[in-house]
Amino acid sequence: MIRLPRSWTCLVDLEGLNMRHLWRPGVKALLRIIEVVEANYPETLGRLLIVRAPRVFPVLWTLVSPFINENSRRKFLIYSGNNYQGPGGVCDYLDKEIIPDFLGGDCMCNIPEGGLVPKSLYQSDDEAETSDHIRLWTETLYHSAFIYKGAPHE
Repeated sequence: MIRLPRSWTCLVDLEGLNMRHLWRPGVKALLRIIEVVEANYPETLGRLLIVRAPRVFPVLWTLVSPFINENSRRKFLIYSGNNYQGPGGVCDYLDKEIIPDFLGGDCMCNIPEGGLVPKSLYQSDDEAETSDHIRLWTETLYHSAFIYKGAPHE
């Protein structure tokens, strides 16, 4: 029997967000992600922790929050500056072992904070096929399907 998580927590680091990121395609993509999560995973979001929210974040929140269902919106916790490290912070919701080291946790990240993922860390197709963590994802009760507009699907 496969046990599916009852809830999940998402940690989002907004360090470096600025006005240049608030362009139409970026906001539209964010709204689409929210729509997909709310439509397909209702009531599974435990918390969405937003850390290092910059001064421009209230502008983004004003644009996006009306499109987020009220029940989901209550699950958002927003931390500006470094106030996510103290009492009531990220460690109250996530184990320190899985919080990235650059956010004060114990998880050592091979990917540099911000910026691009180095090509040396890319996984080849052969590695992906033999990787246990990928295999576990493919052996669940979920299946992928690509549905094109106007095409039938059962």
